[in-house]
Amino acid sequence: EACRDDWAEEHQTVLDGLETLRSKGAVRRFPEAGLVVVELPHPIHYYALFSATVGSDVVICHYGGGRYEVEQKYTQFVDLATRTPGPRVDLLRLAAFLNEQERRVREGEPADGGSGVRRDWCAASLREEDGGAVVVATPGDESPGGLEVLVGEERWKVDRFVDSGPLLRLEGAKALTRAERYGNPTERPIHSSLIPFNAFTAYVRSYLLHAFSSAPRSKAKWSWEELHAFNSGIDWLPWEHSARAAPSA
Repeated sequence: EACRDDWAEEHQTVLDGLETLRSKGAVRRFPEAGLVVVELPHPIHYYALFSATVGSDVVICHYGGGRYEVEQKYTQFVDLATRTPGPRVDLLRLAAFLNEQERRVREGEPADGGSGVRRDWCAASLREEDGGAVVVATPGDESPGGLEVLVGEERWKVDRFVDSGPLLRLEGAKALTRAERYGNPTERPIHSSLIPFNAFTAYVRSYLLHAFSSAPRSKAKWSWEELHAFNSGIDWLPWEHSARAAPSA
């Protein structure tokens, strides 16, 4: 109690988040994909948020209005006595797909690859930022300038899959700092996607299931070499074709 001033404010923030989760939140679990979906009216403290994610390794957070983040928990990189986490999946191809879906919705193109829709979206250009995050951009697009973020200027970006807790999220012209990436969701901007929530959830879930179909999830430990081999050995073309054909509503 002598140091109460040092922790009381954050402690209350966690309690407020827990109350928001209890009274206004919704949680859906997809154990076959190691996925949990948490719907909230606004971001809350990490401790409160992750209290709803026990037993899952990947979290979709939806804060309303198309504001999504996908986080892969550090549980995949530590030894757990209670369960066996699945292997860490590289979300790079998912980010490329989401960028293309954003473009299609913005430009009014059909999601099923109808007449006039470019079919080489998976050959997106890739580059690395100084901060270690991987940026996935549609070929021919230019990086937006200025600080004002408008619909269509954001890009889905994902951290390297060997990061302790990779984030997949929409980012604008100004990239997150390392402190924002590892801080509470309340401490960073979260931009709105044009992709409907149910479609977004289906894309993430099917992506993970397709990856896990390539390797046993019962393996207790994965070396770095095994994780790289696991991800590089996944044939994403079948998933890409089925995801493009799926309804976007």
